[in-house]
Amino acid sequence: ANLEYLKGNARKALKLCAEAKFAGDRRRAILPTSSSPNDAAAAAEAVDRAVHHNNLALIHHASGRYHAALRYYAVALSSLESSATEPPHSGRSHCFGTDGTA
Repeated sequence: ANLEYLKGNARKALKLCAEAKFAGDRRRAILPTSSSPNDAAAAAEAVDRAVHHNNLALIHHASGRYHAALRYYAVALSSLESSATEPPHSGRSHCFGTDGTA
C-alpha cells in the first residue's frame, strides 16, 4: 500500500489497506484468545486498528480529502488512547523496563 501511496495511486493504496486489515482480522480470528479483555492481545488489536486508520488518513490527506483524513486521524488517536495501560504523561519512558533497563 505504501508503494502505491508514494506513486500517487490512492485508490489502489486504499484497496491494499483494506486487504491488509482483512488479513489481520482473519489472523486474529485463527489465533487462540484469552478470556481477559484487558490483556496484551486486546491492546495489540487496538494498536493495529490505530495504525490502519492512520494509514487511511495519510492516503486521504495526500489525495486532498482533508475532512476524511481528519476523521481517520481522530479514530486512530482514540484507538491508541483506549489501548493505553498507563497515563500518557506518567513521566516514564516506554523504551525502558520497570527495572530501568532498555
